[in-house]
Amino acid sequence: MGATSNRKAQQRLASKLYHLKNKALVAEKAKEARETRKLVYNYNKSRQESALDDALPDSSPSSGHSRPSLPRATLTPSPRATPSPPAERQLTSSPPSHQPATKHRPKNTPVDRCHDEAGYKVIRDFREGIQDWTRDLGPVDGWGKKFREGYDMACTDDTIGRGPQDTIDVYLETVEEHTEVGRKMLAHLMRSSIVWPPETHEVWGDFLLVNDLLGVLHRGIAVLEVRLDICAPGAAQQSGSLSTTRNHGGFGGMM
Repeated sequence: MGATSNRKAQQRLASKLYHLKNKALVAEKAKEARETRKLVYNYNKSRQESALDDALPDSSPSSGHSRPSLPRATLTPSPRATPSPPAERQLTSSPPSHQPATKHRPKNTPVDRCHDEAGYKVIRDFREGIQDWTRDLGPVDGWGKKFREGYDMACTDDTIGRGPQDTIDVYLETVEEHTEVGRKMLAHLMRSSIVWPPETHEVWGDFLLVNDLLGVLHRGIAVLEVRLDICAPGAAQQSGSLSTTRNHGGFGGMM
């Protein structure tokens, strides 16, 4: 028990030192999770500006009639960050118009981007994949606590290999594999044109759903990557208080 407590104390100290020296890295990971919301915010702003010029004719509306408005994108953060089943999902937007907005193109949006004809299939496949990815761990908001609980258990378990360090290495390796699954899903989803703001309202619902999926992936990957970088940094030097799971990772990729 004395050796285990000493090792845990060394690991906590190493984590604090790494965190202090790598504040920029932690901030960068958090920034990635905000990019999706920023994209939707900019798109909402541009649609509102164009709606002021295109929604009504020059004459003022008659009394008793309100000004028509375009649907507004809402990326509502849920306490449970995992996507809900389609039957339970609620999107806070007004019914979409099926007329292409070609007279006033929104500002700050990509032009001439063609959305996938089978966008619903892309969303369905990735939604099922993300549900499988988050099923065992629950909402991504609680992944930090889950990681710490698993890490603490590994520090006191010597049933694998020669001692607790081998158990810690096995545990961190499973976390790395889980993170890599999320990275691959994110990379695949980003290659689809469905992640870009639509030129028409016909694919508006797809765009909103995809941004929810991106938010889950960004947050889940960031939570796990930051903790892996703290507990098992991919550095060249060896240390008895850190796991060797990701050491020399950069060199291995060049072989």
